[in-house]
Amino acid sequence: LARVPSSAVLHGYLADVCWKLDENEEALAAVARAHELDRDYPWAWNAHVSWLALLERDEEALAVAEDCARSNPRWSLAHQLLARAYRALGRNE
Repeated sequence: LARVPSSAVLHGYLADVCWKLDENEEALAAVARAHELDRDYPWAWNAHVSWLALLERDEEALAVAEDCARSNPRWSLAHQLLARAYRALGRNE
């Protein structure tokens, strides 16, 4: 990362390692940075929403899913993330 700070994939790797080490806030920050750098990075969007849901931060998960859907309206993943986030909040309409 020191050599290529603009690499979304490297931020994704960092996020994954942090998550596995139970460094949840660091993982969330790194995965958010990954999809800020590359709006077309499906792993980062999925991980971010999934991890927030696991931490029961459902409103935040919904906000990230909505951002993903705005950025990538043609992705089926974006709509799956939205559906999961709405369901977690009990908003199945």
